[in-house]
Amino acid sequence: MHNSVFIGEVMVELPMTQSDAVTLNVAGDTFNSAIYFKRVLEDSQVSYLTAIGTDSFSQRITRFAENEGVDTSLMLAHRHRLPGLYAVETDSRGERRFHYWRESSAAKDLMNLVINHKVSLRNVDLIYFSGITMAVLSATQRQMFLDFLIENKRQGTTIAFDPNYRPILWEGIEQAADWTRQAYALSDIVFPGVEDHAALYGHSSSQQIVAYLSPMSPKEIVLKDGANPVRVITQYEDTLVPVTQVSHVVDTTSAGDGFTAGYLACRAKQMSVKEAVEFAAQLAGTIIRHPGAIIPRHVMPCSLATTSSTTCI
Repeated sequence: MHNSVFIGEVMVELPMTQSDAVTLNVAGDTFNSAIYFKRVLEDSQVSYLTAIGTDSFSQRITRFAENEGVDTSLMLAHRHRLPGLYAVETDSRGERRFHYWRESSAAKDLMNLVINHKVSLRNVDLIYFSGITMAVLSATQRQMFLDFLIENKRQGTTIAFDPNYRPILWEGIEQAADWTRQAYALSDIVFPGVEDHAALYGHSSSQQIVAYLSPMSPKEIVLKDGANPVRVITQYEDTLVPVTQVSHVVDTTSAGDGFTAGYLACRAKQMSVKEAVEFAAQLAGTIIRHPGAIIPRHVMPCSLATTSSTTCI
């Protein structure tokens, strides 16, 4: 059984419609990816490492994860903090505007809890984290976090990273660029985005991004550029995979999270790079045709537990 651990912050989500109606959900970039990964690769073990509170909202988060089949034993309870909260407004084109209340989020104290609980991961095939995972931590805890990842990499765990740059979460662009570089340097599979690199490093082309990342020797570079073809570079190939356009976009929330989950699940299933990108892109295309970060299970494409091809989507 494939064993993966996703790390980050899960928050209470308040999606707002144009009629100002508000519902209560739970979401977070790596949490969304964990849910989609488990849905796609049903016969795998998926755990989520985070810090939450002991309140009713935290209990709602735990129940949601359990209902999705995600292991919650690594959701560490903070006695004095609550989960973060955010509201998201979506316009008629599916574009989003976020409003965050996360200054005292339990996830900001994650690494202290990891040490206090003596968390030790064993027999883990994959760890996935993002720039948001690091951004919510203090500088001291960020270094503790990277040391934690390095230790797991030494044990043979594959490390996957998506910068998912959110300027509002960082002290400044210099700090964001430096910590992102350090995360890239220790990761095996990386998901750079053209927009993120333009903002962080001033890169204006895929060639510049690849030239920046190549000396760090990641095993796979999955270069995303919106609706343009996805470029994947491994030791053996440099492949461009076209992405099918979606005509009716409802909500772009978590499209990238779903893409990452779909790609990693396919690669865990030992599918080719081309198959992985095609599956991931179609999953992302399904997600953006529905509202919310985590779409209903019944509209999901088939899982990889029942097929080894992408034709079922």
